[in-house]
Amino acid sequence: MKKIPLIMWAFISVTSLSAQKKYPATLQETIDYLSQKSKEIIGYTKMTISQKVFINKKIIADGHVRKTPNGIEIFTSYKTEGDASVTSTLFNPKHIISVTNNSSETVNSESPVGTLNIIFIGKVALNNSEGSSAAVEKTTFNFLQSDPDNAKRIINAFMHLKKLYTIEDSSFE
Repeated sequence: MKKIPLIMWAFISVTSLSAQKKYPATLQETIDYLSQKSKEIIGYTKMTISQKVFINKKIIADGHVRKTPNGIEIFTSYKTEGDASVTSTLFNPKHIISVTNNSSETVNSESPVGTLNIIFIGKVALNNSEGSSAAVEKTTFNFLQSDPDNAKRIINAFMHLKKLYTIEDSSFE
């Protein structure tokens, strides 16, 4: 009689432990997550600080993050009263050195849109803006900063991408 409750307890314990185990996100899940985070800012105004003058940029197009044959592409589109700009940055995540929240230095404290800086090992990323291309050593990623943990989760997602791309390249050496 005492064996039945003991067996039930053991079964429930093992089942609940295996249900709590988390598996790392796949490459596509991580890209989809970052793309979703990029799209969250649509319709919000980014209030940047430039030479102590506020510049408002309303985000109008769907930003996205997508996988390309050579790595990852981040796409963003802005519209101001006078013009619109489209920017994309293509890079291999294994070249990321760091991702930091730069919002306190670049945007007004009341801005709903914050900025992350993605720093690379050198000029290994290709930035395309308004028809011209340039090799760059850093790029930015805009995010909705109303959730205080949003920046941390996005930074972790980029570092996870770095890990996935580093593992992918070293698997065949």
